[in-house]
Amino acid sequence: MPINRLSNIAQNNLQLFQIRTAQMRLADLETQITSGKKSQNYSGISREVPALLAAENELAKIKRYEENIVTAEARLELSEANLGGMQDIAEQMKQITNITPVNYDLVGEQSQNFLALFADLMNAQDSTRYLFGGTATGTPPVTIYEPGTGPVPDPANPTGQTIFGSPAADGALSNAGYRFQINATGADTDTRVQVNESLQVTVQYTATNNNGAANVTNSFQEMLTALVSLADISNTALYPAPAQTDVDTARNHINNAITGSTGNYRSFTEMRTSLSTTNKTLDEIKNNFYNIKNISQNTVMRVEDVDDTEAAIRLREEMVQLEATYSAVQQISRLTLLDYL
Repeated sequence: MPINRLSNIAQNNLQLFQIRTAQMRLADLETQITSGKKSQNYSGISREVPALLAAENELAKIKRYEENIVTAEARLELSEANLGGMQDIAEQMKQITNITPVNYDLVGEQSQNFLALFADLMNAQDSTRYLFGGTATGTPPVTIYEPGTGPVPDPANPTGQTIFGSPAADGALSNAGYRFQINATGADTDTRVQVNESLQVTVQYTATNNNGAANVTNSFQEMLTALVSLADISNTALYPAPAQTDVDTARNHINNAITGSTGNYRSFTEMRTSLSTTNKTLDEIKNNFYNIKNISQNTVMRVEDVDDTEAAIRLREEMVQLEATYSAVQQISRLTLLDYL
């Protein structure tokens, strides 16, 4: 008659529980090492969840602002470059109008060329909008009409109109000469970009005017007025007998664009200086974001990421403990009645 092996049931169950627990810890460590994360859900890091969520929210917020800054920097660069081109035209036209005696044909020809170039610079656009159009983001800020084409300025509304040109010899407004139409709307503040929680920056200027008031001339309009009048100066229908005073009047508009008008509008130089200052501000904000991101990213890494060296040591310890538990269970399973006699 065979002798049945006996074991302590309670001890055996305890050992089995320890095996299952060790296996679970071992599987968890293997998952941590494979994924690089301490836990696959918040329950495994419950004490650190508030700090983790705060850091993740901060990083998401900074990402949105950084995307805005990229947009702002692109518009700043393009705006500054085009304003520089406009300023160059103003400086060259100032030199041309200072030459005496005046060669009206040459002045007219040069002005026509610069008028077309100036309009191109004003109508610059990035991938989403016309930079100098204000709230009219999908419309070119200025339209140039050549002699004999396009609408005629409204003589009944000389101060409220958006179409400007040289009057005919008899003083009547007509389409005999060059004209320009301002299509931009709104003010500079309408196109600001939010770059952090408390700051919106101006990254472009609106061609209507620089303070949002109606019918206020600005540097854009000063230059267009000068260029249109000088482009027409050899047009006998408008200037039967062009004189130095006509050139002087145009030069005054050019000087206004170069120097600006305190309290009313900025010169091209002032606008460029302002954009340069904004660019420096953006650099400071980016540096601040860099430091905050480092702190937040370190928090996320501390809470979520596994220390590979520590996890490997723990894995070896768990494997040793599991092997020991297996060995103990095997020893207990070999006990017989004779071992208790």
